[in-house]
Formats: sequence, C-alpha cells, structure tokens
Amino acid sequence: MKRLLSLALALASLSAWAKPPDSLKIEVKPGLNPWSSLDIKEDPRRFQFAIVTDRTGGHRDGVFESGIAKLNLLQPDFVMSVGDFIEGYTTDLAEIDREWDEFRGYIKALQMPFFYVPGNHDTANPVEMKRYRERNGRDYYHFVYRDVLFLCLNSDDPFPVNMGPEQVAYAKKALADNKDVRWTLVFFHRPIWLDDKDQKKGEPTGWEPIEAALQGRKYTVFTGHRHTYTKEVRKDERYFTLATTGAGSEMRGPAWGEFDHVAWVTMTEQGPLVANVLLDGVWDENVATPQSHRMMEYLNKGVPVQEGAITTVSDTINAAHARLRCTNDADKPLKVHLEFDASAALRPADLMFDAEVPPKSVKFFDFDLKGVGELRPRELGPLPFDWTVSYDSQLSPPLKIAGTSRLYVEAPYPAARRAKPVVLDGKLDEWGPMAVRVENSRPPQVNRSRWTGPKDCSFKFTVEHDDKFVYVAAEVTDEDWVRKGDDDAWAQDGIWINFDAHPKENASRTEKERKDSFWVMLLPGKTAAESRDVGKSYAPAGVMGTAVKTKTGYRAEASFPYSGKPGDAVALNAALYDFDAKDWDASQEGTYFHWRNADAKSDSAGPGIFILK
Repeated sequence: MKRLLSLALALASLSAWAKPPDSLKIEVKPGLNPWSSLDIKEDPRRFQFAIVTDRTGGHRDGVFESGIAKLNLLQPDFVMSVGDFIEGYTTDLAEIDREWDEFRGYIKALQMPFFYVPGNHDTANPVEMKRYRERNGRDYYHFVYRDVLFLCLNSDDPFPVNMGPEQVAYAKKALADNKDVRWTLVFFHRPIWLDDKDQKKGEPTGWEPIEAALQGRKYTVFTGHRHTYTKEVRKDERYFTLATTGAGSEMRGPAWGEFDHVAWVTMTEQGPLVANVLLDGVWDENVATPQSHRMMEYLNKGVPVQEGAITTVSDTINAAHARLRCTNDADKPLKVHLEFDASAALRPADLMFDAEVPPKSVKFFDFDLKGVGELRPRELGPLPFDWTVSYDSQLSPPLKIAGTSRLYVEAPYPAARRAKPVVLDGKLDEWGPMAVRVENSRPPQVNRSRWTGPKDCSFKFTVEHDDKFVYVAAEVTDEDWVRKGDDDAWAQDGIWINFDAHPKENASRTEKERKDSFWVMLLPGKTAAESRDVGKSYAPAGVMGTAVKTKTGYRAEASFPYSGKPGDAVALNAALYDFDAKDWDASQEGTYFHWRNADAKSDSAGPGIFILK
C-alpha cells in the first residue's frame, strides 16, 4: 500500500513538473515521456539579431553575398553592422555611387531590417562623408528595442580615428536619456580603445568620455576594422573586435581569429549571448582570445626556418649539410614534425623527423643530405619538406599549424674586383653587366594584384668591390614615378638594399647582434642632388647611395664599407617599393617587390651570397 502511494505521489509530482506552457499543446502521460523537459524559453524580452562585419579593405567576391543568403536562412529579427561596406578611398562621385549601388543590391536581398554603421572605407574623406549621409542618413544614431539601447557611432568623425565633440555630446545624451534600460549595446567600426596606426599615441579619440559615461551600467561593445576576431574584457565588460564578412584576410582559421562570419546575438536577461556563425561552421564567442592569439603567434614563429642556404662554389654537388632553426617563445614545449620528399634530388637518410623544442628556447636541427650522381646547383630546384608545429593544449580549436617549406642550394654570384672606386652619380657606364635580373622570380609581397608585369615594377643589379668598399648598382624599371618629398620614405618609390658582411657569423644572431650588417633606402630624384639615401644615419661612414630618374625608371648606386679579400663571401638583399599615382590617391599602398626573403614560407631562403673575386 505504501509503495502504491509513493508511486502515485511521484507521478503527480512528475505531471506537475511536466506541465507545458499555455502556448504548447501536448499530451503528458504518467511515467516516461519522450522529451527531456517542457521548460521552453518563452520570454517576450528575449530576441535575436545578427551582426555583419567588414566587407571591404581588399574584398573577396561572393563572400558577403553568401553571408546575406545565410542570414535569410537563419532569420534574425534584424541585422546590425560595424562598417566598411564599400572600398571607397576616392573622391570620384560616379565610382562612389557605383559602389553604393552594388552594396544596396546585396542589402535589398535581406528579408529583415539592416542598420548601417560607417567604417573608414565608407567615409574616408569629406566627399565620401557627404555622400554617405546623402545616401544612408545619419552617421550616428540610437534606438531602443525591448528595453535594450542600441548606440551606433562613427569612429571616423572626423577622419581618421576620432569621435568629434558633437557626436560625443549626442552619445552622452542618449545614454542619459536611457539610463534605465536593461542593457546597452554599442556599435562602431574601429576598436579605438587600442593603439591604431592612424592614431597618435595618447591622442584623445572621443571614445574616452563615452566609455566613462557607460560605467555603472551593463553594456557590450562591437567593432570591426582589424579583420581579426578578438574578444576581451575591459572595465568588467565584453569588447568584441569582429573578423570579416568578405574583407581581405589570410583566412588562417579560428585559432588566428581569421575567418568569415556573422555574429549571432541572443539577448537574454543575463546579457547578450554571442555565437560566431562562420560561413563554414559555428564557434562560440571564445573562438579566439588574447591568450590563443599569443599562442598562435608563438606557433608561427616556431615554423622551421632554413639557417642559411646550402652554399657551394663547385659546379656540381652530390652531398650537402642543411640546418633548420625553430624558435619557441612559449612557456611549454613546441612539438615539431618534419617529412622530407622521398623523390627529392637531395634528401636525408631518415625522411621523417620528430622533436621538441624546450620552452623559451631556440633549437637547431642538422641534416646530412645525399644525392644520386653529380648534381648542378644552378639547375637544382628547391628541396621541399612538410612540417607541423603544435602545442599540447586544452584550448579549442587545436593549437597546430602545418605547411610546406623548401631547402635551397645556393650557388653564389661573383662580385667582380674594380680597379677604381665608384662615383655615386647614378650613371652606370663604368659598370659591367647586371648579374641579377628580378622580374617575376618572386611575386610582390603586398598588393600583388596591382602589379601588371616587369614594365610596371622590376629591376636588375650587380655587385662589385675594391679594397675598401662593396658596391651595388641597380637599373630599375618603373612606369610611374611617385615622390613625396620628405614624407615617409616607405610610402614612395625607392629601392632598399641590405648588405651583410658576415652572413655565416650572423646566421644565428638577432638583428641587434648582427655585425657589419647595414641597409640603405634610395629614393630617386631628377638629379643626383635631389636623391635621398635614407638609413645611412644608422650605419657607419661610407654607407651611402644615390638614385637618379630615367625615362623608364631610375638608376641607383650604393657603397658599403668592407675590406675583404678574394674568396670572402658577403650577403645582399634588395627590394623595390613601387607606388603609382592612382594607387597613392586611392589607398596609399604600393607594391613591395623583394628579390629574396628570409621568411620560411617564401620562395627563397635569405639574401643572395656574393663571392669577392
């Protein structure tokens, strides 16, 4: 009898617990029912919206449009934004209107409201700012929805990186007029609480008084601009820098914070719950944090790097020695896995290799390579190998990156001996033939889409020496000469030359520890007197040069002090900084065209070697 009573009471209790809400019509039977609970979250104050982030700044066709289609599948109540809708950076009204018409076409496809917030590409100059307001209305505003204040601001008012006094006053009044809302959400483009390249250190941005006015209330901040996702906690509240919805990105993945996404926000009584809906997956708001960013930077630095090319002065080679360097700046061991190509002309006996690099250390790995028969160095291509570097970690996604690098066999170039010193006048009639031609052996590193071929940006050069100096002469092809006087040397046409008198001795040293390693940046003028040689103030006397404009580009000469003897080896690298007038006006970005690069993932393994004759 007691057992039956207990069962009846239990069933009654279950039936009471399982009572559905009024909006749900379902039969609840005694005992087990095929659901976990009927505690359905019914709350009229609960809502969901999405945020799209940067579309432009090197936009990738089709990505933003894909995001719009997926938003229509997800059906948020409305869509917010954090700016950079058009490429902009022009004063051509026809082009501005064309870009806005294109963007409006995407927004028309949305099945829910879209709220504009301007970015730097949208309001880059007074012409663009005026057009933005004519086409989109106010560039800062606010609204309240279900007792949540949405404060939309312009972080480029005036351009760049600022919130002007009128906007600050507007924001403070909006906050004061809505002091009793349950939450405040703030949207603007640049994360201007961080140091920004366009902002002078310590210069007020206008955000400071708005942030001060936010204290004492619950709020969350959403921005974009950096094309890299980071969630951080500042002043006990969450600040989000979103990634991209189609803007330029290396797309290295969630651990880097580099991905295309929309932020999906569910407003709850405890505040906004943020889910990152990647256009190829879904991650929570901790997809990338300052901690994971640091670990991924450590991983990137831990990629195996060839420690100097495999050099030979012989016409043939059948064996060689290679050294790889791994740097581990983290406080935990770095795991390294290598796999060499079994079909390579030169390869180690063991094709697979596993090792660990201790915390806070640099480790070198040496390999003896053997080949079949006699190989000609100048005909021997790069020797590929696959690598994986990783850390054991509880973080998700995993802390691991993988890729392919190459070992290089370097046959040095000759540096002819001169009978007389070089007169640095930009005239090359006293030089022998140019030994090195740099046209398309390596694509440009920045803005490669702007490079139209050798006539746009290329060069050839040679190296000679006497008892006191090593000399470099270069003939540059450049169809459009951009000179900005005393402005930033790295934002105008010029050739950068780096000289290393002790390549083997410096191989394992830091930049500060290097001995007799100098550089000079030569900016061409119409005459030798108008030329500028930037960087010689950091080098000893004798490091100097000149560059003189020609009809097809310019000619450059440089000298580096070095008392070498025949047979000595020196290293040299060179790069062009090429700007076209239209590119300068549009984005102030140019094409950086290197001959060689020490990056492990580049197409060469460091500066070229020259043997003094």
